[in-house]
Amino acid sequence: MTENLPIFNKNQMTGAKSASYLKYILQRFCLVNEIDQTQDIGIDFSATILNNNRPTKLNFYIQCKRTDNPGIYLDSGKENFCYSIATSTLNYWIQKQDVTFIFLVDLPNQNIYWANPLEQVQKTKLINQKSVSIKIPLNQIINSNTKNTPDDIQFNIYKHYSNFSSAVIMNLEKFESEIENGRQSFNEQQLDTIISNLSKHHKEVERKFIEVSDKLKRRLEYDFKKAMYYAIKIDQMDEIKHQYCPKGIFLTEFSNKVNNHRYSIESLYGLIDTSSNCDLDILYTLCKIVHEFMIDILFFYRELAYEDSPFTSHADIEKEISKLKL
Repeated sequence: MTENLPIFNKNQMTGAKSASYLKYILQRFCLVNEIDQTQDIGIDFSATILNNNRPTKLNFYIQCKRTDNPGIYLDSGKENFCYSIATSTLNYWIQKQDVTFIFLVDLPNQNIYWANPLEQVQKTKLINQKSVSIKIPLNQIINSNTKNTPDDIQFNIYKHYSNFSSAVIMNLEKFESEIENGRQSFNEQQLDTIISNLSKHHKEVERKFIEVSDKLKRRLEYDFKKAMYYAIKIDQMDEIKHQYCPKGIFLTEFSNKVNNHRYSIESLYGLIDTSSNCDLDILYTLCKIVHEFMIDILFFYRELAYEDSPFTSHADIEKEISKLKL
């Protein structure tokens, strides 16, 4: 006689396997905790990034879906999965301190695609919409080859934290409105404590902004000078120079890149020096461009050095390359 027991259907089994695979991959570089699913709030896991097996301050939430879930499809260009999320769910994620990522698990191919939905809806008015379509790029992928936290995931966490200043402003505006209307939720002592804390954090953010800007500026200077150093070394290799750039490396299209980067750096320095509201995204992007430019010159120099002196030790070049994070 068949006992009256609950049935674990195929869809539930596939969902459980997808969640287990996601957890298995993330646990290589994160602490992962399952969220109680008694109430469906659109979050399946919470995670903390590890550094040398020690927990960091970088946390995020996870919604886990399968690529074959109903309503998930590839766009016409086959570059993104598309998925509609309820506005109420997005509003809930927005008010949380830590960012929420969507992870789409492709079990047959053992790939996991991810996206930051909050970044995509920053400029969207959610009031009159029941749901919003989110894109999950196929080039944002983790799998069994992923050993460490992807840089883009860490960057999205930091970027989410950088939005806290808007939350501070919203709280101050709320206090201002309550004072003007004579409806204070807090007594004067409590209000003083809150405003004092907000002021302290504002000063800390301002100090950190200057500190990060200075570090990025120093990185820019270092990489640009290194690129120039390697270029001069190439220019001094007479036989190679005559073969690849007879008029010298500074009279090729390379010089245009040098001048463009120098102009960008000088312009940005002026912006940083005259305004405390410099867009760190611009500075960070320029740092990446100049760093990649320096790496290109270094590898070109290495290639030419071995061609010019194949039986000579080039330990100095190899040492420089070993320092790079490629």
